[in-house]
Amino acid sequence: MIKLVVTFGTRPEIIKLAPVIQKLESHKGFNIVKIHTGQHDGLAQDMLSLFGIKPDHNLKSLASTKDLFELTEFLLPKLKTLFLNEQPDGVIVQGDTTSSYLCAMAAFYLKIPVFHVEAGLRSFDLYNPFPEEINRKQITTVSELHFVPTEIAKQNLLNEHVDSKKVFNTGNTVIDALFQIRNSEKYNRS
Repeated sequence: MIKLVVTFGTRPEIIKLAPVIQKLESHKGFNIVKIHTGQHDGLAQDMLSLFGIKPDHNLKSLASTKDLFELTEFLLPKLKTLFLNEQPDGVIVQGDTTSSYLCAMAAFYLKIPVFHVEAGLRSFDLYNPFPEEINRKQITTVSELHFVPTEIAKQNLLNEHVDSKKVFNTGNTVIDALFQIRNSEKYNRS
């Protein structure tokens, strides 16, 4: 069985990863461990509930800080401990948040393959959005597989010399999340 850690910390990450988590959990060949970094802890609870996601680990506390140094100091050691304890075959990160970047770096430091959902987005300005643009580029550098939402995102990665065999256009997972909500009992009861 393949053990994958799926990391998320913000509402958009939860929304975009919900269909991925659901699909992986429905497959008998995967053991999925969900880690909530707590970057938007209070704001995330409604999305976790909506999609029926129950984190296996919740890193509350300083994760909601706006200070990038404090966030790094708080999350990296906790992620190291969790990854060493869980011993995953891979770590899935989504998007470009600082918590995604830190999850990718912690996995990379431990030589655990990183799989990036919503890869290849670029503004071509390191300071806009900040720090998301540099987070995207660094996550790309350490990722083994890249799941892009568009052909433009795919081309961005190919232009950066990412191996085309490691880039997959999966479309935007937020569309899958919308279908998931539309087809849910919670939606149909409203």
